[in-house]
Amino acid sequence: MASIERERENSLIEEILAGRREKFALLVEAYKIPIFNLALRMTGNVEEAYDLSQDTFLKAYKNLGKYRREKPFFTYLYTIALNTIRNARKREKVRHRGEEAVSKEGQASDPEQDLLKKEEKKKLQIALLSLPEEDRACVILKFYQGLTFEEIADIFGMSLSAVKMRTYRALKRLKERVEE
Repeated sequence: MASIERERENSLIEEILAGRREKFALLVEAYKIPIFNLALRMTGNVEEAYDLSQDTFLKAYKNLGKYRREKPFFTYLYTIALNTIRNARKREKVRHRGEEAVSKEGQASDPEQDLLKKEEKKKLQIALLSLPEEDRACVILKFYQGLTFEEIADIFGMSLSAVKMRTYRALKRLKERVEE
């Protein structure tokens, strides 16, 4: 998944921490599409996905000194993205109690639009948005972002078997909801 080799990432991070802030743009360029796609799949809203992507990179930059270089950078970045998305969703729920996530589906557009018939895509998106956040994140990270179960386990701080079980149960629920 990593767009930049780990050694190059670590070198860039050292340069950034040494004061060459402009180098962070290379990390943003490497990961902006996967982070945006994650936010879009989690929220179903293009504008919100852009905002959350920007917030993710801002937080990653501000906390770059906390990044542990023995782990892949995208694990660090995806963890920040998921936390940013979760926190935004919590704030949104407080502001809009009772509003259904399904009402936002119509605002989303994604790259697969040409590949899937509109109605199937709509059903899938509605079903995906109806899953609990952690289940939805597992499905998105695995099947839309292409991460391995090991990488997802790292992001969530869970065991490999727990991530596999959560993902497969989420897929089963997703299938049931699409078929309804």
